[in-house]
Amino acid sequence: MRILIATSYGFNARMRNFIEFTVARLLANNGWQVTVFAEPEENKDEIYATDNIRVFKIFGNFKKMFLLLKMFLLKKPDIVHIFNMRNNHTAVIVCVLCKIFRIPCVFTEYGLLHNHYLVSDRDNPYPMKDKLIKNGPVFSFFKIFRNFNLKNNVRNYAFHFALNHANELVFISKHNLEVAGTLGFKNFRYLPHLFDDSRWAEHQKSKKNEKVETVRKNSAYNLILFIGQIKLRKGWDTILEALQYLDKDLKAKLIFITATSDSEPPEVKEKVDKLRIRNNVIFLGKVDGTPLKEIYELAKMVVVPSRYEGFGLAVTEAWEMKKPVVASDVPAINEHLINEVNGLSVPPGDPTSLARAIERILKNPDLHQKITMGGLNTLEKLKSQETQNQWLDFYKSFIKK
Repeated sequence: MRILIATSYGFNARMRNFIEFTVARLLANNGWQVTVFAEPEENKDEIYATDNIRVFKIFGNFKKMFLLLKMFLLKKPDIVHIFNMRNNHTAVIVCVLCKIFRIPCVFTEYGLLHNHYLVSDRDNPYPMKDKLIKNGPVFSFFKIFRNFNLKNNVRNYAFHFALNHANELVFISKHNLEVAGTLGFKNFRYLPHLFDDSRWAEHQKSKKNEKVETVRKNSAYNLILFIGQIKLRKGWDTILEALQYLDKDLKAKLIFITATSDSEPPEVKEKVDKLRIRNNVIFLGKVDGTPLKEIYELAKMVVVPSRYEGFGLAVTEAWEMKKPVVASDVPAINEHLINEVNGLSVPPGDPTSLARAIERILKNPDLHQKITMGGLNTLEKLKSQETQNQWLDFYKSFIKK
């Protein structure tokens, strides 16, 4: 069986837990021929194999279109799975080819409320009833001409093309089901996020790393780890504000990791200086691979203070590293994180509650152990053969249709 996966995200070490990569590995391990088209990280072509998966990162839409057309003509896939609307420039091309060659097409989005056409505030899309813009997305070709903003409407239509024209929608977070129903879609379903043991399997002890050494020099402190984009929806401002409310006797420090920049962004610097918490923040910027694993091992706990998440991989990664989690009580985090069982839940945007939850874990070894084990147990369910079979059965039954 052949499957083509088209996604905006790169198949690399940092993204090994992303659903398109874990599903691709599952299928490849079960004898499928898996081909991936992903957006290039740089303005150059990359073609390589990983985990028995053939990955194409092609720069330039015309070149990409030619290769895809050649693939559909010579080695037509049995099914196509498109992941994500944002930054996925392959989605429209692939979806059109599926229509021409009559190949079943599946579409998956992590979080529909990341969609700037659909919500008035992507950083804080709740309450949804107040911020959902039902007529924002353009699904009908004729609605491109609904006003004089033709250029924006064409972009809008192209952005939603795969979502609108796929044969079936598959979501890995249940909160998307309500949104999809509100938009009037019919063929959609939920499948649980799939995990395996691949994320850290190949990592060995790294050579001396400056960022790891910086953290190690502070290992006498209670180190709290935050990993996230410099976006308000990730709640980076909330965790910085929470530091000022922590019991000083705990000697806590925040390790701040982001994929955005190695230098501290102006908004973060301004916030840190305003709160006078410079001595309590270790800003590391980009960290990946073995150094990131070693920093996890040095940390006492992980905080995920998001206002919104499409899934919340930071929570599951913390569970993998056997670290207790304090996270916001928001979709989709609260679909798997159960308060007092496998983590502590706090209201989003509430630094005082976040500080109190952090203190509880740092002061209570029994609670620390309890929710750490709870996280490991939850993660094992997401790695189970039952979860794998749900995905395998879905693809098989979809092709039989």
